[in-house]
Amino acid sequence: MATNAEVNGKYNVAFQASYLIGDADRCVQILIKSKRIAEAAFFARAYCPSQITQVVMAWDETLKAKKLPFEPENITSPSHPQNQIVELALGIEKQIKARLTSVRPSAEHYEQALQDYFRDLSIPAAVEEEE
Repeated sequence: MATNAEVNGKYNVAFQASYLIGDADRCVQILIKSKRIAEAAFFARAYCPSQITQVVMAWDETLKAKKLPFEPENITSPSHPQNQIVELALGIEKQIKARLTSVRPSAEHYEQALQDYFRDLSIPAAVEEEE
């Protein structure tokens, strides 16, 4: 469904279908393809931090090509307050991708799978103590 929608230029449907199956990388690519690069940057920040740098560079190039006097917020900078957990986010992203490629629960078992999933994520003790 996502592929057909994307081929036919129905990016909102393609994005939603990709999002529902947990394909965050594809969601970012669809946002970029539909020229929603700012949204792609913030989506990548939340769901696939491994793509942040690439998307922010594309965002910057787009703004320069349009000769706009803006620069994208440096959401990848270590001085950015939320970037203190970037390494943690990258680790969790890897766990999510591994889990999504191996197990797709049925709708009937979704709630239990979701609880099991978040219980099983390995989060370093230092982060757990802050909460």
